[in-house]
Amino acid sequence: MNSRNRNPGSPSTAPDAAKVSKTSGEIAIYLDSYHDIDEVVDKCWNLINQEINRLGYGPVEVQIHMALAEAIINACKHGNRHNPNQPIIFRWDFNHDFTFEVHDSGPGFDYQNLPDPTRSERITDDNGRGIFIIRSMAHSVRWRDQGRHLIVCFRAP
Repeated sequence: MNSRNRNPGSPSTAPDAAKVSKTSGEIAIYLDSYHDIDEVVDKCWNLINQEINRLGYGPVEVQIHMALAEAIINACKHGNRHNPNQPIIFRWDFNHDFTFEVHDSGPGFDYQNLPDPTRSERITDDNGRGIFIIRSMAHSVRWRDQGRHLIVCFRAP
């Protein structure tokens, strides 16, 4: 997609537009700017990794990275359905705790009625574990906007 179809005057809709400080920020990500989903996850991780270590979140660094990766993958795959024209908004804040948010442009989903991926009939399924992993890694997880907006929190060390 070319930028003429996006509103370049709006920071949250310009290609990879960013509002960033050391302790908080927001970036709009369009998949057509990246080779694959791992590159998107790396982009988001690189925006927060230094502060995670500086502020003492090192012991939960793996958990944060796993939750972030699953959130971005879910937004791309299930939210935006790999549509490169729909943005994924990644927002983060190191206030007292560390919080990150991922907002997709998809139809949303019923996050209160998800099948349990640990049940024997689901254990070999190829998908369905992302939200379970995010919930297992983070201190708190919640959704807004009919499941399009995920908020993940990790307590300060």
